Formats: sequence, C-alpha cells, structure tokens
Amino acid sequence: MKQDNTIKDILEIVEFIRDNAATKEDLLQFATKEDLLQFATKEDLLQFATKEDLLQFATKEDLLQFATKHELHSEIQTVKNELRSEIQEVKNELRSEIQEVKNELRSEIQEVKNEIMNHIDGFIGLHQKLEIELTALHGKYQCLESYIQQIAKSIGLQLT
Repeated sequence: MKQDNTIKDILEIVEFIRDNAATKEDLLQFATKEDLLQFATKEDLLQFATKEDLLQFATKEDLLQFATKHELHSEIQTVKNELRSEIQEVKNELRSEIQEVKNELRSEIQEVKNEIMNHIDGFIGLHQKLEIELTALHGKYQCLESYIQQIAKSIGLQLT
C-alpha cells in the first residue's frame, strides 16, 4: 500500500513537471546544453524535492515571460540610440547657445570699443583745443611782456 502511494505521488510529480516545465526548445532559448547539464536529473529531483517544493519552481509560462538574449540586445541598442540622439540634441543646443553668446559678446565689445574711441576722440579734441588756447595765451603773454618792458624802459624802471 505504501509503495502504491509512493508510486502514485511520483506519477503526480512527473505529470506536474511535464505539464508545467519548459520544453527543450524553450530552455534552449535561455540556456546552453552545458548549462542544462549542470542541473539535476529527474531521478535526482524525485529523491530530494517534494510536490510542494516543485510548485515553487518557475513554470513554462513564467519562463516565457523573460526576455531573450536577442530582445535584450535589441532593447539595449534602442536605448543607446535614444541616448545618442538626446546627447546630439543637447550638443546642438549648446552650440547654438554658445554661438548666440559669442554674437552678443561681439556686439557688446563693439559697442564698448566705439564708446572708448568716442571718448578718446573727445579727449584728443579737447587736448587740441587746450593746445591752441595755450598757444594763444603764450602769444598774449609775450605781447604783454613786450609792452611791460617798453613801459619800464620809458619810465626808467629796471625789471629783474
């Protein structure tokens, strides 16, 4: 009787595994033959795992929900391309903004240069005016000095 129950339990376990386990083709999408050889045989599982233990393993449907290596590579490539595109957009925006700043700086520098040149021109004009006035004053001074010397001579005053 006990042997019949054990055989019955083993049959239930085998049927459960057959119904819920992934097929060879399913597993080959996720693991190589060498990877599969590392797992325990059906006999090993029957010696150590109970029906409750086996219910905790992933089912065929669970395994099919995982991404394949090709899908992961494809997704990674898509993300890389999106990142490259976003980086290129940021680079283009930065170039545009840098160019705008350069143009603004050139414009402001030109304005400052013009202001400085106007101030220099004004200063030069003022300097020339002062030089002309100084020359005129010098001429007047010489003329007045000559008159004073003549007056001093005529009244007999000696200037030192």
